Amino acid sequence: MIEDTDPVTQRPNGQYKVVVEMPDIDPKTGQSTLMVRNPEDAVKRMKELPDQYGNLFKSGVVSGIGSGSGIGTPMSGGGSGKIDVTKLTPEQYREIRAKHPELLGLRAKTQAR
Repeated sequence: MIEDTDPVTQRPNGQYKVVVEMPDIDPKTGQSTLMVRNPEDAVKRMKELPDQYGNLFKSGVVSGIGSGSGIGTPMSGGGSGKIDVTKLTPEQYREIRAKHPELLGLRAKTQAR
């Protein structure tokens, strides 16, 4: 947040605006610099730099960590967050049923006390 200035007097007017500081390349000099932008412009610029920020704008990715959280894996279920059992091998199904039955719509195992 930075304090906004009056356009006529160029003095602080007590209003604040949201800004984002982000590293970028200055188009005039080609040097690395810290740019200050409003949030809309910052997101627009990040979308223009897929090598740096592309992972922030992927769609259809199931949240979580591990080998089953990426796009197109058997655990992802096509982005719905549920497992598509038709794409699992029998070994994968047995492992999931033993360790995480709730992912198959089954009741989770209770731990013995």
